[in-house]
Amino acid sequence: MEILRNDDGQALVEFSLVVFLLVVILFSILEGGLLINAKTVLTSAARETARVCAVEGGRTPGALQRLSDSLASGGIDPDEVTALISPGQAIYGTTITC
Repeated sequence: MEILRNDDGQALVEFSLVVFLLVVILFSILEGGLLINAKTVLTSAARETARVCAVEGGRTPGALQRLSDSLASGGIDPDEVTALISPGQAIYGTTITC
């Protein structure tokens, strides 16, 4: 009994499996980069807002505007971010957290 061997489609199947894995890895790296970028933008916006709060004395319209501007410049919608700035009004020597 003779067994027929036909390997014509083997390369195509191997290529499709490898390309699928490469595309998954590529998009995973891309999503990881976007996640790191968002974290960096949020950290920078919090830092900038804390500086304004320290100078102006707490949760002021200028601080909220700085937060909104920092987030928008980083590509994050300011309406999707909740800002918890305490205390609302501070005097010299008070620790301000964002």
